[in-house]
Amino acid sequence: MKSHLSKSDESLCENLGLFGVLISSTCLLQNFVIMTDHWFNLILIAVYALSIWSYVLLMKKKHLSVTLLWISGILVLTAELIVMQALFSLVLVLLLCYLSITIYLLYGSNLYKILELKKNAEKDEEANWQGRI
Repeated sequence: MKSHLSKSDESLCENLGLFGVLISSTCLLQNFVIMTDHWFNLILIAVYALSIWSYVLLMKKKHLSVTLLWISGILVLTAELIVMQALFSLVLVLLLCYLSITIYLLYGSNLYKILELKKNAEKDEEANWQGRI
């Protein structure tokens, strides 16, 4: 299997990451505007920040982004279940759907394996240059 990303894989990572950051930022903005003063809002801010960070790492084509997207997806699902008891947030539903689609696309196109191979190749190259410089 190849250890570098093709142009279409790079484009997929960048586009998925960009729109993920936009949707997560919209959720964060909605949380600042609509939500009241409550301790749960601080948790939601942390969940949205983790989601934004995982999509930024996906835009940078880092392997850690796949793990963070899984964690973010689970946390957004939990937040969705808790928030839905008080109010309906369409943006939060969109974020949950987009996270699911992103994870499906990463695993469906074997992009997570390519990112892992890329990470291992970078680590091997760094180890090769370690003794020379």
